[in-house]
Amino acid sequence: MVTAHGVFLAATGDTARHRTWMAYSVALTASAISLRLILGTGLAMGLPFLPVYTFAAWACWLFNLAACFLLLRGSRRRARRSAWRP
Repeated sequence: MVTAHGVFLAATGDTARHRTWMAYSVALTASAISLRLILGTGLAMGLPFLPVYTFAAWACWLFNLAACFLLLRGSRRRARRSAWRP
């Protein structure tokens, strides 16, 4: 759904919002990598599988989306600051 909306925005010519939605799409796609990293780390620490898997299943989405949000917010702030300089 996120990727489809990003593609729709590109088709309608709204490139700024398209970039934002596609960044979130990449973050959600990369959550598969985060899931395996969190799961592997938890199991390497000797923690039981089910609680680690339950945590990893939610954390992989939330961490990636939060990181994407913060990166996008930071880039918007930098763009605003550079636009205000004389």
